[in-house]
Amino acid sequence: MLNSFIADNEFKNLLLMGSRLPKIDAIRDTLKVIDISKLRMILMDTVRKARENKVFTNGTIDGFVVVAIDGTQTFNSDNKSCKKCLKASKKRKKKVRNFHSSVVLSTISDRARLVLDFEPYRTGINEANKDEGELTTAKRLLKRTTTDHKDLIDVVVYDVLECNSEWQNACDKATVDAIVRVKGNNINSLKEIKKQVNKSEPVVEWTNDASYEWVKVYEGFFRMQNVEKELRFVKFHMKDHEKIFAVNDCNNLHGHGTRYNL
Repeated sequence: MLNSFIADNEFKNLLLMGSRLPKIDAIRDTLKVIDISKLRMILMDTVRKARENKVFTNGTIDGFVVVAIDGTQTFNSDNKSCKKCLKASKKRKKKVRNFHSSVVLSTISDRARLVLDFEPYRTGINEANKDEGELTTAKRLLKRTTTDHKDLIDVVVYDVLECNSEWQNACDKATVDAIVRVKGNNINSLKEIKKQVNKSEPVVEWTNDASYEWVKVYEGFFRMQNVEKELRFVKFHMKDHEKIFAVNDCNNLHGHGTRYNL
């Protein structure tokens, strides 16, 4: 991973003009002893300064501050490990892979994107306990970020794996709207709303777009088990210049109504 970062000049902005990049072993040894808590303090100060400078006054998308959460692996090795390494068995090679992963939260914008915070996965307390999963880590990250930067985030986007009541309720508690991709999901309420929306008429149509010949938007409202508030289901049926495809999303409303006008 470090080799690819070096090849892509990821570290170029850290060096003074004319300086040479250290060898990969020196970079690796430095990263191993970095205090992560200090990195988080730097991020917090950066975000606070951005708010003071009114960077988010007009939001990041259509007046709203929209962020995305995603997991990323930061280290893996079959040989090296530490006490905080996560473990994954490699059945074919009968080895254990040691790795570190984190969940990262950053703004979405057509301008420069800003990382607001990150959270490492936690290892199991002992061999009988499983290592922490991405959803648990993401919930902790969202709670801390919305506490540290109160009233900053309006919308959080997450991937298809977390289209469930646990994530929806976490976002509701943090008072942010959640948008989640809906794909091969087995939740009965989602299956039903998909059927209803597929039989409905589009609420909006766009034509002659630069990227698409046409886009049709369908929507419906439904209740997910163990979620108090009504959710909105949106289907985008699109045809670009070569093929037709569809994208399904759902989002919670938090009392704002259908504020994301299509």
